[in-house]
Amino acid sequence: MAESSTGVPVTRVTKENENPLMLWAKRLAEPLAESDIAWRQSGKPSDRNGKKVAQFVAYVNAEMMRRRLDEAAAGQWELSLECLPAYSKTDKNGQVVGTWFPVKARLTVCGVAREDIGQSDKDWKAASTDAFKRAAYRFGIAHELSSALFKNVWVEVETTGYYPKPLTDPMAVYRQRRDKALRSNPARTTSSTTAAAPRFSGRSIAMPGGDDPYANPPAARPA
Repeated sequence: MAESSTGVPVTRVTKENENPLMLWAKRLAEPLAESDIAWRQSGKPSDRNGKKVAQFVAYVNAEMMRRRLDEAAAGQWELSLECLPAYSKTDKNGQVVGTWFPVKARLTVCGVAREDIGQSDKDWKAASTDAFKRAAYRFGIAHELSSALFKNVWVEVETTGYYPKPLTDPMAVYRQRRDKALRSNPARTTSSTTAAAPRFSGRSIAMPGGDDPYANPPAARPA
């Protein structure tokens, strides 16, 4: 069994195990290359043991997802977007603190359709990108980012600025955690670091709760 550059086992499709009806699905869910993964800071930096550290989360951009769709099902996928009514968020005093723009995406691959909703407090364009990425995730693209080893990656950062520059590559921190876990318990870690591809089961819409009129129970998603 081969491994991707992120250390996730890859089962290559061969003539012996190939299922023509699901070949495209397997290709969509193949593990990412490290070059496909980006990192962004989540929240404010904090002080820990005399150092300033910040949490970083892994994500993929929309272009990577489009490329994966083209590689797996060129000319056999389509995306439709529907702008839903914008709504205002209020604070505890009832004052409007922002406007959110929700968009519903319907992604169809080889006749199989998945729907999800994205939103943004910026504009419809940003919400459309979020909705597309969420729908693509329903087909297994970037599913390994839900692995526990991609969570809670803390990195030392510069001491100035709200978004200070990291002093260590977050991917390097992830590799260290992964390798340590593999050394301590190879059999257990192999299964725990490989996130199972989401089952292709029906419509899925999930957004934050609170005063969101489209709220549903939250689901895993790419950042």
